[in-house]
Amino acid sequence: MIEDADNWLAHSLLADAYLLQKNYDQARDEAQLAITKGQKAGKQEGSPAQLVLGQALVALGRDEEGIEAVNVFLKQSPQHPMADQVRGLILDLKARSSNSASNGSATTSEMIMAPLSVTSSASPR
Repeated sequence: MIEDADNWLAHSLLADAYLLQKNYDQARDEAQLAITKGQKAGKQEGSPAQLVLGQALVALGRDEEGIEAVNVFLKQSPQHPMADQVRGLILDLKARSSNSASNGSATTSEMIMAPLSVTSSASPR
């Protein structure tokens, strides 16, 4: 149980942990909470959670929504050290989507993404 339920960072870290455990539904839910709580605090602190949200959505087969989430991350943190890696992920996802559309098969479960976690670099303010 999270002691400070309004702390965006706690939810972001929990989302990251769920992602690493491949518990994508829980990762998505906690990332969404982190984003909401970060926005309520008037900061873009929830930005790392956008990345976790995107990865969880992709793992759940919701590629377009996942791409939207990681694009929000890039918009909020264009100079982040992982920005190039995230852009590469988007290109891979788009290529995979067009390949699966052309051959008529879904490949969501075939692509195992390495976590691109950025919550370890986040610090509460």
